Amino acid sequence: MTRQDDPRGYVMLMSVLVVGVLGLAIALGLLSVGSAASQSGLVLEQAAKARAIADGCAELALAQAAQCTPLTQTWQTSDGTCTATMAGTGGDRAIRVEATSGASVRKASLTVRYVENTAPIVQWQEVAD
Repeated sequence: MTRQDDPRGYVMLMSVLVVGVLGLAIALGLLSVGSAASQSGLVLEQAAKARAIADGCAELALAQAAQCTPLTQTWQTSDGTCTATMAGTGGDRAIRVEATSGASVRKASLTVRYVENTAPIVQWQEVAD
């Protein structure tokens, strides 16, 4: 008896292998996209936390600015840290705020002008450096 190879078997085997490889490539691509989206979400969350910390820190610094004492103070929260530096006395004060949450850093610059018998005038600006 002689054995005869059936070419249909090889075609079927190659088809199954090609479909398997394509399925694996698609699955790995979807995992990669999901991982990148997850990391992007984490960065956005840290940026929002850093902004909130900077805002709170600036409010605390503004409250202390009314006491007319230059300061450098650091506050620690469960989500990050913030440092406020105030310079100037008399009617004009400058406050610099830097907040960090994870890898995200937010900075703000505040200028406060106290005019007699009126509410303080505050210029609040987020800065890059």
